[in-house]
Amino acid sequence: MVTTRIAPSPTGLFHIGTARTALINYIFAKQNNGEFLLRMEDTDAARNKSEFEDDIKSGLEWLGLTWDGDIVYQKNRTKRYLDVVDALVKKEKAYTKDGAIWFKIPEGTIIFHDLIRGEVVFDGADLKDFVIMRSDGSPIFYLSGVVDDHDSDITHVIRGEEHLSNTPKQIVLLQALEWELPTYAHVPLILNADRSKMSKRKDPVSITHDFKNKGYLPEALINYLALLGWHESETQKHVPSNAEGSKLKTKKSETEIYNLNTLIKIYDVSRMQHGGAIFDREKLENMNHHYIQKMGDDELREKLNAYKGDIKNDVYNRYVSITKPRLNKFSDIANDTSWLNNPVDHDPELLVFKKSTKDTTLKALNAILTNLPKIVTYEVTKIVDMLQEVVEGNNLQNGDVFWSARVALSGLEKSPPPAELMWVLGREETIMRIERAISFLNP
Repeated sequence: MVTTRIAPSPTGLFHIGTARTALINYIFAKQNNGEFLLRMEDTDAARNKSEFEDDIKSGLEWLGLTWDGDIVYQKNRTKRYLDVVDALVKKEKAYTKDGAIWFKIPEGTIIFHDLIRGEVVFDGADLKDFVIMRSDGSPIFYLSGVVDDHDSDITHVIRGEEHLSNTPKQIVLLQALEWELPTYAHVPLILNADRSKMSKRKDPVSITHDFKNKGYLPEALINYLALLGWHESETQKHVPSNAEGSKLKTKKSETEIYNLNTLIKIYDVSRMQHGGAIFDREKLENMNHHYIQKMGDDELREKLNAYKGDIKNDVYNRYVSITKPRLNKFSDIANDTSWLNNPVDHDPELLVFKKSTKDTTLKALNAILTNLPKIVTYEVTKIVDMLQEVVEGNNLQNGDVFWSARVALSGLEKSPPPAELMWVLGREETIMRIERAISFLNP
C-alpha cells in the first residue's frame, strides 16, 4: 500500500511551504488508495511548543488534509533510535567519537530516481562521515527520519527540495540497515517575486495568521498551492464539466479552478517544474474572489459571521450582499462594522470633501435630506439618480455630495458607494444619520 507522510517540527507556525508539501503528499496517497500520515519531529525540546503543534494540526484540518491513524511523536521513540544506532555500531557501520556516534560513509556513487527530477547522482567521495547520535543521546534527524519512515512503512518520501542534499546520507543509512528505499520526490521551493526564498520573519508564510485569519478560503488556498510550480497536461486542460474543472481569467493569465477531489483525479507530481515557484498574492486573491462569488448569499453570510462574529440582522445581511461583488477575502470588509448598527460620532473636518467647504457640505447634505423622501421605490439605482440630481440641481460637485454622504453614513473614508449604504441602512436610518452629521457641522 502506498503511504506518504508530512513531518513538520513544532518549533514554528504551520508554514505555507509545509502546507503545499502536505497537499501533494495527501493527493498522492489518495490517488493510490493509500494513507497519509502525520509525524511530529519533536526531538528539539528547547524549541518545541504545544501551540506550534496545535497550529500545525488545526491548519491541516482547516485545509481539509486529514491524516490517517495516530500522530507519531519522535520524542517517544528514543529507545528505538538507540537500538538502531547500537546495531550500526555492531556492524561497524558507525563509531564513537567525542562522545557522539558517527556514521561511516561507504565508498561509491549514490543514484536514485526522483519523481520530479528524474535520475539524481551523488558522488560518495563528496560526502563525509556525519553524526547520527549526539553526545547527549538525542538522535540527528538523518537517522530518526529514516527509522520512522521504515517503521511506518512509508513508500514515498515527498518533501521540499531543501532536503535533497540530505537524501544521499539517508540512502546510505538505509543501505547499511538493509532496509528498502522509499521513492523520493523533491518539491521546488516557493519564492517571492524577486526569486528570494520566503522568510518566516518578513513574508506571509503562516497558514493561520497570514491566510486563514485574513479571510482566505481553504478551498481557494488548496487550489492555488496545487498549481504553484505545477502545470497540467494538454488533456487535463480540457477536464469535463463533471470533474468540476473551470478556468479563471486574471489580468496576467488563465488559471484552472479545481477542488480537492478533482485534483486527486488529475494531479501528476511528475509534472512539477524543477525551479522555484513564484508566490503571486494577486493571483491568489483573484482565485479567492472566484470562490467567494460562487457562494450563495446565505453561505457567505454564515461564513462571514463565523469569521467576524458579527450580529446577524437585516442591515448586516444587506451590507454583505452589496459588498460581495468586490470581496477578494473576508478581511476586505472593514474590521470594525459596528457603524452598521450604531450611528457614528463624526469628525467635522472629515465630512468636508478635500476640495469643498463647510457651507457647501451643509448645502449638499440638506439637499439630500430634502430629496430622500421623494424616492418612490427605495432601491440603489433610484438613490443614485437622486444623488446625481442633487449635484446637478444645486451647482455642486460629485465630491460635495457623494463624499459627504458616504462619511455621514459610515464615518469611513473608504466604503461602498453612498447609494448602496443608503439602501443598506434604510431610508429612516439614513435620514437620521444625515441629520446627525449636519448637527456636527453646525452645532
